[in-house]
Amino acid sequence: MIYLQDSGDLEPFGSSILHPPAPVRRIPISTRSIAGHLCGQGFESALERDLLMQLVWDEDVAWIRTQPVEITYEFPRARPLKYTPDVLIEFNEVRRRGRTPILCEVKYRSELAKNWRELRRKFRAAQAYCADMGWRFSVFDEYAIRTTKLENIKFLWRYRGAPCNADLVSVLLDCFQMQPMLRLDQAITKACAAEKWIDSAQAIWTWWVLVAERKIEFDMNEKISAETVFFPTWSTM
Repeated sequence: MIYLQDSGDLEPFGSSILHPPAPVRRIPISTRSIAGHLCGQGFESALERDLLMQLVWDEDVAWIRTQPVEITYEFPRARPLKYTPDVLIEFNEVRRRGRTPILCEVKYRSELAKNWRELRRKFRAAQAYCADMGWRFSVFDEYAIRTTKLENIKFLWRYRGAPCNADLVSVLLDCFQMQPMLRLDQAITKACAAEKWIDSAQAIWTWWVLVAERKIEFDMNEKISAETVFFPTWSTM
């Protein structure tokens, strides 16, 4: 099907996908921009990489697929053109809360402004395609992606899956038994006082591993600082 350039802003309806589609386009090697792979998904810019980091971190997301579909649309030329949006996002069934899959494009705001006339045709075709599929189409720029939450994710990324001492983990989590909300310095002081063998540097490393693994939480929309207050995930208690 060819999606018309004047399809307009169409409202999506509910649907879900059981399995992620195979990418329809491979990410080319580039010497002019940042390109690579993150958790098995390709990206063509630092902005796309930053969005992927947030999506991988988000427990509401079941899976993501880059370069997921190819949309044919009309243009004031003799032949139809093809458009491949950047990412398709599907949500976990139990965390869906009425949300439909999101097909999205990632662009810097300056690029949107510079190429808006051509991009608008692509985006309207994508809206029509998503309406047929029961998805939603969204455009993400740097203001939507590069948030305080992303800064926190980048800091914690290095601790994901890192090894740590199981006994030290137990001691740190036990610190919450008498005080359900703690700053980092308070937790380390309590842990070192409870067990003399604990090294503070190792305890701090283990603390961040626990945060990265969601066994300890905090407000991700607030920048991590010395005053950040942490609390245990309910499943660890």
